[in-house]
Amino acid sequence: MPIPDPEGRTPIRGTLLIAAKTFYGTPLFFDYKPWLVALGTVMAIFALCWLPFIRGLTRSISQITRATEQISQGNFELQLKDTRRD
Repeated sequence: MPIPDPEGRTPIRGTLLIAAKTFYGTPLFFDYKPWLVALGTVMAIFALCWLPFIRGLTRSISQITRATEQISQGNFELQLKDTRRD
């Protein structure tokens, strides 16, 4: 990049350098903040979608476990709710 000489002679050759206040404050460097926001959003959506499913599944497993313990103690009259179809 030519730098004009104040005395009117031929321009001096120069290199343009960019200075930033912080390392991450310029678009020339990697900005991690949008990626952190995207990761947080994906994790929140994942939790909202999967937690009800996982809770229902583990609830059924714990009911079966309790019923198995009662059967092992001799309580054969126990009946489980069979509303799940999995």
